[in-house]
Amino acid sequence: MTCRGSKDTSKPYSNGTPNFRTFKSSTNKRKCSPSEMPMKAIILSAGYGKRLRPLTDRIPKPLVPVGGKPLIVHHLEKLADAGFREIVINLGHLGSKIPEALGDGSAWGLNIAYSDEGPDPLETGGGITKALPMLGQETFLVVNGD
Repeated sequence: MTCRGSKDTSKPYSNGTPNFRTFKSSTNKRKCSPSEMPMKAIILSAGYGKRLRPLTDRIPKPLVPVGGKPLIVHHLEKLADAGFREIVINLGHLGSKIPEALGDGSAWGLNIAYSDEGPDPLETGGGITKALPMLGQETFLVVNGD
């Protein structure tokens, strides 16, 4: 990923992971300014949460409370603080409970759209692919719901 409007000349980290937060100009490296960051994100929230059973037998893992609020709310707050405005959340196991809890995102200054995977899990790539029409052609951020 590059800052919007910037040429990507960044080098991956030594372990091969892409360097997503900086790009190299002719003279220096710098962090992307808020206006250059992608403003859409997808939160992957369709998993079963098997390792958190029995909690996830009745609520989806992103709604499990951590520090007094659902895990996914921590993500939404950080995304809003970072300047993201358009969020897509993919739904799977007990997915109808997530929109019931979060609504349209206006509580965080966000616009949340939901992409329902249906009864059969699509896994990470399939969930993102199904949500692509909602995400558009611009670069977007992928966040794990857990």
